[in-house]
Amino acid sequence: MKKLCSIPLLFLATSCSNNEPAMVMYPSFSSQITLETAEAFARLALDGIVREFPNKPSEVQVDASWARTPRQMHPAFYGSFDWHSSVHGHWMLIRLLHLELLSPQTEEEVRRILNSHLSPGKLRAEAEYFQEKHNRSYERMYGWAWYLRLCAELETWEDPQAKEWREAVRHLENLLVERILDYLPKLSFPVRVGVHRDTAFALTAVGSSAVEALISALDDTSEWTRINAAFALGELDSLAINAVPRLIKCLNDKSHRFVRTVLDSLGSICQNVSPFVMDISQFLLKKEPSWEEVLHSRRWTAQDQIRINAAMALARLGRDAAMAEDILIQALDDPCGHVGAFAMDALRRLDSTSSKQAIMSYLAAQRWDESIREDRLY
Repeated sequence: MKKLCSIPLLFLATSCSNNEPAMVMYPSFSSQITLETAEAFARLALDGIVREFPNKPSEVQVDASWARTPRQMHPAFYGSFDWHSSVHGHWMLIRLLHLELLSPQTEEEVRRILNSHLSPGKLRAEAEYFQEKHNRSYERMYGWAWYLRLCAELETWEDPQAKEWREAVRHLENLLVERILDYLPKLSFPVRVGVHRDTAFALTAVGSSAVEALISALDDTSEWTRINAAFALGELDSLAINAVPRLIKCLNDKSHRFVRTVLDSLGSICQNVSPFVMDISQFLLKKEPSWEEVLHSRRWTAQDQIRINAAMALARLGRDAAMAEDILIQALDDPCGHVGAFAMDALRRLDSTSSKQAIMSYLAAQRWDESIREDRLY
């Protein structure tokens, strides 16, 4: 069975180029979060995870026997209004303990409550709940992601009590990993609604531990499963750095939807992409007859949209895209105005003498863009 086991951080700060001021950072939270702030976060979670009501169960009750209180259904995660919020609160308390941000008095209280909630018996009952047929989709996928993040936080914490909790949470962890790997291939389109059902957001919450499974999904026979996987890898930004070589190979796919998504994801990941700049820039020149279908109200073809995404990806790479400078200069004259605009942005970020000259020539000649017509407005 594939397992998801690494430690995502509390927050991530990312940038798309080695030449931009910001980089991927793993801050020392002990120096940025004061004791007062940490204690306030802990109190928020402590008050929530033991408060059973009000509660929004969102349960399926197949008969009268399932008319139960939140604590009866979820002996570990009954508080905080709903299941995923309770799991989130438990994760935050574990994180604060792990970072050693709490006072001795608060730490003692947190450990006492966590030890009660994360007991083998209560976690076994949580797993049994999910094993019921009518509960297979319960908290999919947002709640699943927070539970796996909690498991990941415990994975490498060398604390005797944390190791006991780690073993207690493992059974439900394995079950939810199986559910994710079973669910994703069944999707016919990416769930990008921006709320709890959003698959990419959930996989991003899981963190780098989702990368291996997503890389495997890039080979799926379903086009939309491949698109979902590529999109989620892009949402992971630099955490998906190990997926870059496999994503580059995916650029040979015949599906324009998949290729567009892969290009966008490579631009988001950025790190480790610079050796493949020419693989990306070739799409500014490539002509694929099967991609000439008009797909957009602006009369963009699939080919246009692929060139737009290639130019955007190169712009995100900053000076790492220097090898593509000549191709970017050619792209300034692209019949699709958006391609030229993003190519100009990529050249601006290169900040070379030749790129600046090309931009000035482009702007001087661009008194009127022939692609901006009454029937094709940008």
